[in-house]
Amino acid sequence: MVEVFRLDDGSQSVVLKVAIEPSFRSGDHRYHNAELIVQSDWINTRTDLDVRIGGADDELTEWAELLQRLGDWEINGEPNTTVEWPSSGEGGYVRIAADDPYQVSVTDGPRTGITIQIPLDLPAEWLDVNTAMLDQARLRLTP
Repeated sequence: MVEVFRLDDGSQSVVLKVAIEPSFRSGDHRYHNAELIVQSDWINTRTDLDVRIGGADDELTEWAELLQRLGDWEINGEPNTTVEWPSSGEGGYVRIAADDPYQVSVTDGPRTGITIQIPLDLPAEWLDVNTAMLDQARLRLTP
């Protein structure tokens, strides 16, 4: 598996790991098994999802666009900046509300509907680290 993102404040984290080999293909899309992992002193859990790669609605491209929006918030501080990924909503997903600290929610999706919200005081370099991580993941996940 390859890490696509890591939101980590040193004591709590939300991480996305994606299987390198696709579990199935459909047209231009490759679907990769993935895990959203939540770790803290209080709770450690994970939920499964499929990440769609390729085609016009590539979810790695979607994540890059959301990172850009969060970067814009870091610079401009525009109110009500909340992003949700992946937008397909067919499995687990993450919602990030730009605030100080960031409010990160992980939902198990239709299986249980359980949502865990974690405040993360992300370090200044988190966007650069996650952009580089995404670039490396794309290299490993793109044939």
